[in-house]
Amino acid sequence: MEKELADLEREVQENNDAVASAITLLNGLAAQIRQMKADPQRLVALAASLDAQSKRLADAVVANTPAEEPAPEPEEEPEPEPTPEG
Repeated sequence: MEKELADLEREVQENNDAVASAITLLNGLAAQIRQMKADPQRLVALAASLDAQSKRLADAVVANTPAEEPAPEPEEEPEPEPTPEG
């Protein structure tokens, strides 16, 4: 059980690190956009960079997300046994 808990703690930390990195990236992009508002060509290049980074992030999320296991088939309930009438 200790190993499983340590693995889970590591995965949570990795997730926190990824979220922090994404926030830093987005804040940096917002600042760059504000600085480049008068330069359309640089804005287009920045948008292309954002598209590429977004794809990399999405690909990483997909690659590191375990596939959902299909839900188990519900078991059929047995037919009730006939009761004697009488």
